[in-house]
Amino acid sequence: MSISTKREYKGVLSIKLIAIIASLYGIILNWKGLFSLTYFTNLSNIFMVCVLMWALVKHIKHPRNKATYTSLPHSDNTNALWYTVKFMATLSIMVTFSLYVFFLAPTNEQGFIAAFTHNYCASLCVHVIAPLFALADFLLFDNPSKSNKYTVWCGVIPPFAYIAYVYILSFWFHVTWKHGMPAPYNFLNYAAPSGWFGLEWGAISSTSLGIGVVYFITIFTILFLCLGKLGMIWQNKLYKKRIKRFAADTEDQAHR
Repeated sequence: MSISTKREYKGVLSIKLIAIIASLYGIILNWKGLFSLTYFTNLSNIFMVCVLMWALVKHIKHPRNKATYTSLPHSDNTNALWYTVKFMATLSIMVTFSLYVFFLAPTNEQGFIAAFTHNYCASLCVHVIAPLFALADFLLFDNPSKSNKYTVWCGVIPPFAYIAYVYILSFWFHVTWKHGMPAPYNFLNYAAPSGWFGLEWGAISSTSLGIGVVYFITIFTILFLCLGKLGMIWQNKLYKKRIKRFAADTEDQAHR
């Protein structure tokens, strides 16, 4: 293994560790019992931590994969399933990042900056640091050759499963969240003036985004499907470059 490859491999491990530590730090400080599991932020971070910890173990146990950074042997058919799971975890944590940074933090009653810094920056860790490092790990060091045309669609399964979970709690068990909302986030609050299909631009607040829940979910889903596909295209280009470089390094070492 070349010196540059060794350095990059250490970088892979470092990125995973930073994401894991930031996520666990934020989850622990924000934890308020089992009710915390009704928030997508916590669920997506827990999902991501489990996936990255498994990837970390595989990277350490399989040194032969250091050159290409895959988490399982290339010949193992389960790697396709692994890639899909990792894609789902990464897209989920990026949903957390995007929704908080662009919609929840700006409407936070404490102000945009305080939305990230309160509780010893726990919010910053689970909403920004952990997601961005998880994204970097996925885009730079996963093997897109294990994906297929259905992989990108699998990425939206966790968010939709969460939406179903929240509305089951709301409709069947009459669970309410902050301000008595029938949903934990303003963009899922069907009791807001905009409801399911309305538009109330002047009603943007911590309890409403002024756009119907169905409209918001539809637009956001399309956006993330497109971003997921672009991410895979980006990965393919990087992966091909890594393979070429590895082949060149191997040939160079063979001639020495």
